[in-house]
Amino acid sequence: MTSVLHSQLKKEAVTINYIPTLKFVGIGVLWIVVSDLVLFLSQNTSIDHFPIFHLEILKGILFVVAMGIFFFVIQRKSQVDNRELVDQDLFRKNPQAMFIYHLETFEFLDVNEAAVSIYGYSREEFLSMKITDIRPAEDLPALVKAVEQLQSGYRFIGNSRHIHKNRSIVHMEVSAFSITYNREHAGLIMSTDVSNQVKAEQALVEFTKMHEKQMNDRVYQVALFNKELQIRIREINANNDELIEVNKLLQNANRTAVARYEAKIQRMQRLIHDLAEGATDVFWIIDLHDANGTSVSQAALALYGCTRRCVLDEPNFWEDSIHRDDRAKVKTAMLQLNNSDAISLTYRHTNGLSVIRQEVRLIRGEDEKVEKIFYSVKPSIWVRR
Repeated sequence: MTSVLHSQLKKEAVTINYIPTLKFVGIGVLWIVVSDLVLFLSQNTSIDHFPIFHLEILKGILFVVAMGIFFFVIQRKSQVDNRELVDQDLFRKNPQAMFIYHLETFEFLDVNEAAVSIYGYSREEFLSMKITDIRPAEDLPALVKAVEQLQSGYRFIGNSRHIHKNRSIVHMEVSAFSITYNREHAGLIMSTDVSNQVKAEQALVEFTKMHEKQMNDRVYQVALFNKELQIRIREINANNDELIEVNKLLQNANRTAVARYEAKIQRMQRLIHDLAEGATDVFWIIDLHDANGTSVSQAALALYGCTRRCVLDEPNFWEDSIHRDDRAKVKTAMLQLNNSDAISLTYRHTNGLSVIRQEVRLIRGEDEKVEKIFYSVKPSIWVRR
């Protein structure tokens, strides 16, 4: 998209610079020829003066051409300066953290305001550092390999760990470009903070494990209770009335335990639903067996322009937002869920301008059967070709 934008700017530059200049020169030359010819004919009609007349016309034409060239250079320089200001604003004011670094020394050449805000370093501190200074030591081999593989064009690197000024770890989704900066081969990095999403995924895994442990503990307690009750039943087998009464107690206890367990499950489902409704990240969970287990964040409803009822009625509602040229690719990638529990999708929005990074993850039950599908969408980025 960057190349397309620059090509369009060049076309506009030709239209703005050359045409007015040519008009200026043409009108000036025509004026000099006609005006000098009229003056010459009105003052002196001698044939001997024609060479002087030609020199006067040539002098005027050269003056107009020189002025046209001067006019063209001034206008061209003005447009280049304006375009450089626009490019600087696109870099400085971009809400995504952006770095420019030297591909050989790894030194920072420039950073934007978002990078200063997210990482905590000042711009001067960044310019005295290298990109290796904001990465954990164990991640440096992968960083060096990624830089070596970066050729001309765009490369999506994905989720990586970065170091904040306070030495805490932040998770960033990284895209890299190869550019020319101050006549040197450099790299441009665009980073999106996905720390909240990573924490949410980790919290979901921990919550699922805790829920499974509690459920297993409850099942074990119920099993022990049933075993002890059966022993008691055999001990009082001589008295049939007492045995019937104990059986009733057992049935009531089982119903009570099941009712409590179901109530707890419903509370957990409501908690997950409330968490999803209040989350600012774009994600939704489709329960394949119980519609009450389906949850969707408000950010997802806003992004796709639908309601929770729409999600319940049409779980694949998000496919309508895929650009028609990418639908076949996404359909093929979704078939890979048969072989793995998680896939990553990259596709263009139907508006043709934004690129969506989406992950799809299967959540299985104790019997290894798929119970839920977890969808998450990373923030869109705008890529100039």
